[in-house]
Amino acid sequence: MKKTFYLLLVSLSLQFVARSQNVGIGTAAPGYKLDVKGDVNISTGNYLRIDGVRVLRDNPNSGDNNIFLGDYADTASSPGFRNVAVGSYAMAANQGAYNTAVGSTSLQNNSLGNSNAAFGEKSLQKNSTGSYNAALGSGALQNNTTGNDNVAIGFQSSYSNAADDNIALGYQSLYSNTAADNIALGYHSMYSNTTGDNNIAIGPIALYKNTTGKSNTVVGSNALFANTTGNYNSAFGNDVLNYNTVGYDNTGMGDESLFYTTTGAFNTAMGVQSLKSNTTGTDNVAIGFESLYSNSTGYNLTGLGTVTDVSSDGLYNSTAIGTGAIINASNQVRVGNSSVTSIGGQVGWTSFSDGRYKQNIRQNVPGLVFINKLQPVTYTLNVNAIESKLNEGRSKLRTRDGKQLPDQRDGPLLKQAVQEKSKVIYTGFVAQDVEKAAQSLHYDFSGIDKPKDDQQSFYGLRYGDFVVPLVKAVQELSEQNDLLKKQLDTLSKKIKALEDKIGK
Repeated sequence: MKKTFYLLLVSLSLQFVARSQNVGIGTAAPGYKLDVKGDVNISTGNYLRIDGVRVLRDNPNSGDNNIFLGDYADTASSPGFRNVAVGSYAMAANQGAYNTAVGSTSLQNNSLGNSNAAFGEKSLQKNSTGSYNAALGSGALQNNTTGNDNVAIGFQSSYSNAADDNIALGYQSLYSNTAADNIALGYHSMYSNTTGDNNIAIGPIALYKNTTGKSNTVVGSNALFANTTGNYNSAFGNDVLNYNTVGYDNTGMGDESLFYTTTGAFNTAMGVQSLKSNTTGTDNVAIGFESLYSNSTGYNLTGLGTVTDVSSDGLYNSTAIGTGAIINASNQVRVGNSSVTSIGGQVGWTSFSDGRYKQNIRQNVPGLVFINKLQPVTYTLNVNAIESKLNEGRSKLRTRDGKQLPDQRDGPLLKQAVQEKSKVIYTGFVAQDVEKAAQSLHYDFSGIDKPKDDQQSFYGLRYGDFVVPLVKAVQELSEQNDLLKKQLDTLSKKIKALEDKIGK
């Protein structure tokens, strides 16, 4: 009955106030006075009352095409035009135009702001001159005063806004924001942002603690959660760069990539949990599931492939390529894991050898004397022992909920590959034997890759470097051969001479 009566009231008011085209319902609402006593009592005057409550009053001021419903809705001296206000004190101070306010105290303090839409209690409550704003939700854009072109959807979204061109969708998203050009979509996304601008946060609690950081792009729950002043970061995936505070120019793609990074910069991680343990490391690139997972402080590292990693922290300028390839020293490149049996291409490996950049050139390479000290052998590899050594310093791989992942070496295919490689008979040298041979001649042989750390690194040999002493040995043999030929020729001539004498 009450609802029907109010609909009738609106209809009567629209007709009665046709001259000014204003409609007002509620205590102190503007318009001509109409009064209803009892159920409905319409007099020939200009006053209407419902149950003894005055709902429209005289408003001789300018303004037309306005609709005001609610106690003290639009009580301004000059209410503007083409406004709609529904709710107590909605647009109470309005002098602007084309505004819509639905909800108690929505757009309450609006003075000259135009084309605003506020739906919800206290939405755009303190707006004064801001225009082209849209607020949907209790307290949305509540403290905005002069900001323009903002969109806020959700309880207290963009609550403290004082700037232009922001979009907030979600419960208390962009709650503390005072800067421009931010987009926050999700519960508490960019909650603490104050002066950071040009940020995009999509996901619950994304960029939650950001205060002044700018130009960050985030898609994922908890992504860049702890970031405060870090700039130019990109995070795509849940919990990406979760602990980052001031780190900048990082890119993480994949859940928990760069998860523990705090101040590290210029890192790129693509793959779930890639560079997860990184904290302060910089200039690293990790591509692949859990690539460079164990690195924390190392820098200028590259991991390309699933679970490529470092055997210990603090390494630099090294590269691991291929599934399970592990770096165990700085300034190192590793291709493939210990199960790989062939690495090749269509052409041989090229080493730079430009004489214009070589210094201290000396022809002091030992030849035969060094080669004769070498001990060629055949051997097989203990692949399991190598793998154990490489993996003993690595962080344990874990799932997002903290459960330890099974060792990749436990897979049936890799086990089979290890067994097969362990049976292969190789021909070569033992690095320690080569080192002893070189040391006995005081020869600093570059073909020995000495370990930087006896606890982690391995001895290795660069077989290509053996070509040089071999060439020297061949040259020495050639000289000896030439000398022997000369001596032989001399002896032949002497014998011939003796034969000639005897024959005569």
